[in-house]
Amino acid sequence: RKLNLNYYTLLTKERKSKEDLKINLKKIFIRPSVFNSLKRRTIVLQPNHLLDSQYTNYCASLSIRKGYSDYGEAIKIIKSELKNKESTFTYLYIPFVDTLEHQNGPYSKSVYDEVRKIEKHIEKLLPISNNAEIIVIADHGQIPINGVVYMNLNKYDNYFYAYPSIDMGTSTFFVKKDN
Repeated sequence: RKLNLNYYTLLTKERKSKEDLKINLKKIFIRPSVFNSLKRRTIVLQPNHLLDSQYTNYCASLSIRKGYSDYGEAIKIIKSELKNKESTFTYLYIPFVDTLEHQNGPYSKSVYDEVRKIEKHIEKLLPISNNAEIIVIADHGQIPINGVVYMNLNKYDNYFYAYPSIDMGTSTFFVKKDN
């Protein structure tokens, strides 16, 4: 709030102009990254376009970072890491379902197909090692809405220092102090 920023966290870009923010993320994130404190070999897998982002460099500066272009490539990387005898923590970030849900709704065929695709690739990991644990988590759920509420953000620019976030549906507003 002190910085009055209106930005995309993962891309570290200003929301309106889409310009890269040249900012030390330690000013935004006041806690150190958990990835950097793990006592085992840590591998962070992300889509190629996020691999060298400021956010990834902050969160996983002490981790081995690898990019992937599709699920098959990500699974190959994980398989090769599982063959290593060293104890590892592997984090695979998959943003595609979330994006599809925002674009098409949570019960759309495209979302269903994408989840099935992910499941089929994860199944390929099961015979590799009986010591491996696979944990699947999601950052938030999606619920269908019956009507769409559009907010003319330009009308409220005088009141907000940042657009509503994390999603428009959560109604988190960043109101300027003097309003």
